Amino acid sequence: MPTQIEINTDYQNAERFPAWVALSVFSAVCLAAVNSGSSGTARDAADKWVLSVVCLSMILSVVSVGMYLMMRSVFVGEMFEMGLTILLLAFWGAGLPVIMNPNNIIAVDKLGFVENANLYFSSWMSLAAIVYIFGSLAQEYTGMSVRDVAPNRKNGLWYGLCASSIVVMATSVRLFTSRQCGDDLQGSTRYCKRTKFAISVGAISFVASAVIAYLLSMGLSGIMEFIACCFLLFLWCFGVGFITFGSAPGSVIGNLYFATWVSFVLVVVLFGQSFRAFMSPAAAQTEESQEQQSGENGDQVPEIPDEEDI
Repeated sequence: MPTQIEINTDYQNAERFPAWVALSVFSAVCLAAVNSGSSGTARDAADKWVLSVVCLSMILSVVSVGMYLMMRSVFVGEMFEMGLTILLLAFWGAGLPVIMNPNNIIAVDKLGFVENANLYFSSWMSLAAIVYIFGSLAQEYTGMSVRDVAPNRKNGLWYGLCASSIVVMATSVRLFTSRQCGDDLQGSTRYCKRTKFAISVGAISFVASAVIAYLLSMGLSGIMEFIACCFLLFLWCFGVGFITFGSAPGSVIGNLYFATWVSFVLVVVLFGQSFRAFMSPAAAQTEESQEQQSGENGDQVPEIPDEEDI
């Protein structure tokens, strides 16, 4: 009799299975987008590297999905799954900057326009999927919850502002060099001037948010945080206007557009929180203590009462 392959559809021990499926789907979309965006006879080194990353991601994610269905006991939570995850995380970490580089004209063109929307969004979603898988595996291996090592909500917002500011700065630098804004003739144009402004805003915001995030862990006073939020809100109000409106580098859908608006939203949220804490410090302190207490209680397993106590 032929050997029958049993498909394991049990939900137990399959927390990362949807993420592997999502990674395989997004990788397949990336592969189709890469093939439709360039011809096979005119591929340069960047195109070949992106194609290798996407193909490897799709193959290994499909293999992982198959292992979840048919050989879960030897794959889930084992070194095999961890090795594939680390390999894919490294490849996507090295491949995404190449995809998003305006000089390569793969997902965005030299002006920052999204040239290949399917590749642009699917590559970001692929990175998000593999990061989630790696975080889940790290939590499983170390036995630590993300809540144990993650900063509190306010510090997390400051770290998020650091990350978005880096994207604004790095993307603006690439647009500055791709448009040859360093030349005397090109450097005087409105586009190049606003690109310089975007670089300055990203750099200032990154340094300020990183310093504030560090000082908060050292016990920074609410007044100083409120002053910093006021400064950053003033800075990003002008930043959004000069970077995303009119003849500006972030006026088109792309990394700079999204990062600029994310930074602005984060600053508005931080300003609202710091303003509330400045006006009512006692209420803010009580809310933080309740948040910490709820986090500690969330990690505790409720005790089952004895039959005599019922």
